Amino acid sequence: MLTPKHSKKTINIVKAGWLLKTKYTPVNKLIKKLDRVFSEYIRRSALTPQGYIRCFTCGAFITFHQADCGHYVGRECMSTRFEEKNCAPQCHSCNRYAEGRKDIFAINLQKKYGQGILEELNRKKNEIKQWTAEELEEKIIYYQQKIKTLTEIGEVR
Repeated sequence: MLTPKHSKKTINIVKAGWLLKTKYTPVNKLIKKLDRVFSEYIRRSALTPQGYIRCFTCGAFITFHQADCGHYVGRECMSTRFEEKNCAPQCHSCNRYAEGRKDIFAINLQKKYGQGILEELNRKKNEIKQWTAEELEEKIIYYQQKIKTLTEIGEVR
């Protein structure tokens, strides 16, 4: 029986006409893949025409590879982990060494999305979310398409 912890997309291994086994993609691997794709989207969406990203908290201009995908509500909360309004590009210094500079992150979120954003994210972080393999695969495809669009736009500039 297929559980929500495995993908419906299967790879059948056939040898000499015999079905040896069926491989499923575990949810934890799909979460890691979506983390990479989502992070790339958040960072690419903030690229300037010159190819730099402005850190959301300190304002420093950094290259794509010097940027992290910072979260206001931490990644341990699955209900907000892949929420675009919860994420913004940050330099390594702010995100990794200054614990995300949550105070400045919050102020900048309010400037960008309005006064209700912090309440919305704090309410949503208390919701329990258990991602299914199908949901994760859909999000992976969705963000891969958005990255492709951003990349094509960047080439036109």
